[in-house]
Amino acid sequence: MKRIFFIVWIMTCLGAVYGQNSEFVLGKQQFTLLLHDSSENDTERQTLSVFRQDEDRPLLVSLLREIWGDSNSLSVMVGDYDISDSTLVLYHFWTKNGDAPVSPYGARIQVYGIDASENLVLKDSRLYIETMSDSYILQSMGKEDIGYHKGCLYLHHSPENATEEHDLDAYLSGVEEEYNGKFVFGEEADMLLDKVRKRLAPALKEYDYEKCDIKMRKMPDNLIYNVKKQTHEKNLIF
Repeated sequence: MKRIFFIVWIMTCLGAVYGQNSEFVLGKQQFTLLLHDSSENDTERQTLSVFRQDEDRPLLVSLLREIWGDSNSLSVMVGDYDISDSTLVLYHFWTKNGDAPVSPYGARIQVYGIDASENLVLKDSRLYIETMSDSYILQSMGKEDIGYHKGCLYLHHSPENATEEHDLDAYLSGVEEEYNGKFVFGEEADMLLDKVRKRLAPALKEYDYEKCDIKMRKMPDNLIYNVKKQTHEKNLIF
């Protein structure tokens, strides 16, 4: 435990503000959960770290809050967690307040548990995320390379040729890799977004989420065909 307090002291010296320390048990293992806040330039963060009891190295580090921008345009990511006897569940929601065309919009639920070797592992992770606005993507075409993000267009408009289908597939793969989860569509996306919105309602209200000019954009029905369907399971673990 002394080593853990030493880590917190180091974080404080580096600019992080110690927030909360708690202990919990999953399976037969006891863990310590640390929350700490930090601020740098125009960005505020809260980070969650999980340690096995009496160990220095974190098993899990995840941002629970990241707010950046100015009074006219805020990019917002808020999160929280639930702990049961067998799982640690992380909730994240990305949105914006104002004009922030490259700010992501979406939600993710990650479920951590204990495997047969008593290790903390990611059991399930589902997400729906739009990384850029359609208008920004269209304005950027031919002017700058925005990488896989251009495929975000085809969450809302059916691809009309092999190139556009490739862009959509690249987008899904890119988001899954960057945000560490499986992309879900249609009713599953609705369920995910609704569940996370409700779970994080107080935090979202703090940033005037209801005033944001974001609207949920659904994948057209004819797109829920073969878009990585072989790798996307249908049952969410909630």
